[in-house]
Parts: sequence; structure tokens; C-alpha cells
Amino acid sequence: MAIVHQESGFTFFIEASYPEPPHVRITKGKGVIIIRIGVPEMEAPHIEEYKGVTRKDVDVAYNIVWTYQEKFMGVWERNHNFTGKVAVLDPIGKTKNIVKRGWKRDMEGLRLRLKPKAKKEQIKEAVGGIHDRRFMPLQKKLIEDLDNANFKSIDLGLYMRLGGWSHTGGTYSNTMIAVEALCEVLFGYALPEKIGKIFFKVHRYHSPASLAKIAPTVNSYHEGRIGK
Repeated sequence: MAIVHQESGFTFFIEASYPEPPHVRITKGKGVIIIRIGVPEMEAPHIEEYKGVTRKDVDVAYNIVWTYQEKFMGVWERNHNFTGKVAVLDPIGKTKNIVKRGWKRDMEGLRLRLKPKAKKEQIKEAVGGIHDRRFMPLQKKLIEDLDNANFKSIDLGLYMRLGGWSHTGGTYSNTMIAVEALCEVLFGYALPEKIGKIFFKVHRYHSPASLAKIAPTVNSYHEGRIGK
């Protein structure tokens, strides 16, 4: 198989024979992870399936794909001559339901506003003050996203990831406290473990299409808390 990247004990593969949608297969020992490659600067990657690995392994692999998704997408497009057709992956790689779509998605409605009078410098300080290397891929995306929105709003997927980090525990406890403080600066409140039946940890890696389904519920909760 064609190796396109190696890092932290993981090996990343993209073959011309792989069916759409664009995705990378990752191995660690006998474990396998399949992650759909997000559209750079537009869409986060999405975990399709994994087996024989821990959830921590999945988190690490996901962050690597997110960091290098432009590289991975470039390899995919060179190998596949992308046509705009996308398929839904069954567990561990079989395909079904091929449909057409453009690369760019309408992201309207998948953003949440920051608290009134949120201060840019305080936000930058809070984001930059988190030094856990495991948080750095998310840190980079937060800075890019907030800067592009002029520190007025945040992508819903990033909001969900902050919620996941806010309830991690274990060796992440110190970072968890720092993320909670960041959320106070961004939103005026710490994020809960769940909103109704929506658990942040479960939804934090979902695709924009999946997030769109929970966006109204999350936004309603958010608007009820923001600025309070």
C-alpha cells in the first residue's frame, strides 16, 4: 500500500483503488482507523470506523489527519482525479449510496456567536495559554477559525470539541481546567458534558451534515446561556 505519512506510531495510507469519499486508512499494530478527509479550511475530517485501537489512538490519529488534511487531500486528488461524486462508507471501507455534491458546503447555521463584548486579546491569551501538545492541532484550528470570523463566532464542530475537552479527566485534567477557562472567555459559561441527549464527546467529530441535525438544539441552549 502507498504510505503517505507516518507519525506517533501510526502509518497513513491512500491508494488509488480506494473508493470514494476521500479518506485515509491508518494502521497501528493490528488496529485500523478510517477517517474521511475534510475539505481544507472548510470542513473537519470525520471518523468513519475503527477497530483494534483505543479511543485515545483514534483521537491522536484524527488530530494528525486534521493537521495534514491539505496534504492528504492533495494525494487523494492526484490519485483519483476527483469528480465530485461521494459515497458513504460502510464499516471498514465498503461503499454505498453514491451521490453528487460540490466540495464547498453551506456552513451557515453551523456557527455560534461569542458572548457580547468578547475581547479578542483575552481570547488569544486564553487559547495560547494551553500548552498541552495533544491540544495543539485544535488550538491551531481555533485560532484560524476565530480570526477568520473576526472573533465574533465559532464553528459548531469546534464548539463540540471544546465540550469534549472540558470533560476529559485523567492525564488531561489540567488542560481540561484551562479549556473550561477558555470557554468562559468565549461564551461566558463552561460547557456541560451534554445538552439534553447530545453528548459533546459523541458528536465532536461528526460531519457538518450530522452536526446540522443537532445545531438548532445546541444553538437554543447556547443562546439561553450566553452572556449570563
